[in-house]
Amino acid sequence: MSCHELDTDSPHFSLAAYERAIETRGAIDKAVRELDKCINKPAEIARVYNGNGVDVNRTALFVTLQWSSQAGSAASATKKLLDHPVMREVIELKWKRFGMRMYMEQLLMYCLLLLSMTLSVSMRDDTAGYPNQFRVWLYVGVPLLVALGTSPWFSYMHRASWRLTTAFCIGLALAVTFYLDRGVDVHWMWFSGFNTTVIGITGLYFLRFELNEMFGEVAEHNRVFDCGFQGLSARSQKILYYVVFCPFSVVYQFVVLLLGGDTAKYFDSFFNCVQLPTFSCVLLYVVHEFVGVSSPTLRLYLGIALTMLLWILGLQYLEVHGTAGYLIPMMRGLLRDVYRFLAFYWPFQCAYACAYFLLFQTTGEETYNTIARSFVTTFLVMLGQIELDPFENLPDTSSYVLGYTLLLTHATIVMVMLLNVLIAIMAKTVDGGLDQAKLDALVSFAECVLRSEKTAGLSPIGVDSPAERTRLMADSSVFSFDDEDGENAMSERLEALEHRLDEVVSLLKEMKKKQ
Repeated sequence: MSCHELDTDSPHFSLAAYERAIETRGAIDKAVRELDKCINKPAEIARVYNGNGVDVNRTALFVTLQWSSQAGSAASATKKLLDHPVMREVIELKWKRFGMRMYMEQLLMYCLLLLSMTLSVSMRDDTAGYPNQFRVWLYVGVPLLVALGTSPWFSYMHRASWRLTTAFCIGLALAVTFYLDRGVDVHWMWFSGFNTTVIGITGLYFLRFELNEMFGEVAEHNRVFDCGFQGLSARSQKILYYVVFCPFSVVYQFVVLLLGGDTAKYFDSFFNCVQLPTFSCVLLYVVHEFVGVSSPTLRLYLGIALTMLLWILGLQYLEVHGTAGYLIPMMRGLLRDVYRFLAFYWPFQCAYACAYFLLFQTTGEETYNTIARSFVTTFLVMLGQIELDPFENLPDTSSYVLGYTLLLTHATIVMVMLLNVLIAIMAKTVDGGLDQAKLDALVSFAECVLRSEKTAGLSPIGVDSPAERTRLMADSSVFSFDDEDGENAMSERLEALEHRLDEVVSLLKEMKKKQ
């Protein structure tokens, strides 16, 4: 790296200097100065947008998000770079040029996957429910397919005409569907095969998307693998990279993740840790549906698990929503609090479950006659479900006293002490303030844009031709800087959200006092 590249006194934006400033602890101000050079300068903003103009991992957005995932105060300072006017404008430009179109395409495909998976798990041969399932696919799946078919022609600057055209096509498709509804007679086996095929296609689509995101961190010219053979062509080395190296790397990275080691940047996202194995299991489910070598019970259990996971993972598509985008990072923080609490609560749960089982093992009490039932009943005590009849029916005085001693200490420790600890932890998380929620939401939105760019590849904009940038920025969006009405509306939403957060904090504190 030359001294010229690191020269922050240059009037032009330098990606090398920007990256060096981020990597150096306490040098965030230098990175801010690099961005300040680009304010109200379209040509310089194009340099921030393009990076080196070749690789996604050599852009300012990638560099910023790469370091923002690290722990500590330096990561928090790095995240604040995303709130710089220049970075916000770059994020908005990328969202308008390709991010919104790819987001809609992925959302429509995901809705198809959810629809098909939910129907597949509930589908049974020769049942009275089949006609209704078929009509659900017709009246929900057909509009999704029509919208998906028109998505490649979406353009942000012509979005109004696209919406009208798509709405007309959907209306026409629904009218034809309604007209042909009663006359269509498809055997359930053909419909089941078609539905499973849709699951397989959408599952492959998302698995490919996740792999592109994961290996998008690797520069295009480095995506080669020769297996030790000399003289292979570039195309053969690239094929070997995806066929041999990528599957091995995915398994290795996931094992390292489970063991708590350092993993790829891809696994820094909570959703990504779940998505890759989930979509892999979706393909296994499809294979089972066509082969059918295992029991129906296993199919049902796998289908239920996948359906639940897919519906929960659908939350990530709310990251671009004006209000939900602020709440999702906060919900992740609350889930981490619950996880930590359960880790601390687990020894008490096991101790009292075993104690109750031993106490009632000679009485024949159904709620405590096995370790599993005792465990469930003990857990419900934490939720206030306390049944006194088993303790009243204990055979002698000593067991009666011991039983109530266990119950009273259990209720005191769990419901008074431990739940108060959980409420205090969650109140601290929620009371972190709206500013942090806004910052986390901006990070989530930027990561959404970067994921699309990793998949689509870098598409540079002209440094000397700011016309496209001017047209795009003239339209308001969720992160507009020039539309005062948009800013006022956003401020009103944020104030309302802040008021709701204050109410949640007050409620948690009131619950703590009552405990």
